[in-house]
Amino acid sequence: MSKLYTSKKFRILGKISWGAIISITFLLIITTFIEYNHGTKFTQTHIYNSLWFVILWTIAAVCAGIYIFIKKTRLSTPALCLHLALLLILAGAFVTHCFSQTGTIHLRKDIKNQIFTDENRIPKQLPFQIELTSFEVIYYPGTDTPADYVSHFIIYDTTQIQPIGGKVSMNHIFTYQGYRFYQTSFDSDGKGSIFSLNQDIWGIPITYSGYFLLFISSIFMLLDKKGTFRKLLKHPVFKERKADDI
Repeated sequence: MSKLYTSKKFRILGKISWGAIISITFLLIITTFIEYNHGTKFTQTHIYNSLWFVILWTIAAVCAGIYIFIKKTRLSTPALCLHLALLLILAGAFVTHCFSQTGTIHLRKDIKNQIFTDENRIPKQLPFQIELTSFEVIYYPGTDTPADYVSHFIIYDTTQIQPIGGKVSMNHIFTYQGYRFYQTSFDSDGKGSIFSLNQDIWGIPITYSGYFLLFISSIFMLLDKKGTFRKLLKHPVFKERKADDI
């Protein structure tokens, strides 16, 4: 009875693990379209760095780890890479949560500024100055519907010989010294622009490495002749369907 109970719990654990991984995969696909329509800043704030997304990753990683420990069998290389990818993504989310800086900076045309306000509304100083040179609204041809908002600016850094020009728009991020700038809003008179900024030197590379490893491991798992995907294709149900189609 106890063995049967343990076996049921084992199967449930495996289903939860794979269910979480499949949910994450579909969510990442959907997020690609959301990012295209709402920008990278929106997806990072409301999806990638959100608490519920981290919890979903945690469920997938913890359940998968327990599943492997209970099973006590040697994992294939793709499976090991898959679980390593989960750990990297969780580690990246943790580093981002603990060490990243986020905030907003308000720029007015031809005025240098290096003070931004963090998420707790505390003024902080950038290690360089930014001067807005122009702001423009780009419309769809023949309409009054805005297609993009574009800010042009100059960065003055004492460590650089010459000022550095930059541009930020709804779908274009500007990165400098680990700071990522996003177009968030603008002043009604067209002479001011508001950027969201994020500094996450270690969290983003770790997280993206995890996503890349997740993609590679998924491809290898699909191509693995002894993998679950190939076994599923050989299931009698699929063979019967192929026969019916013929």
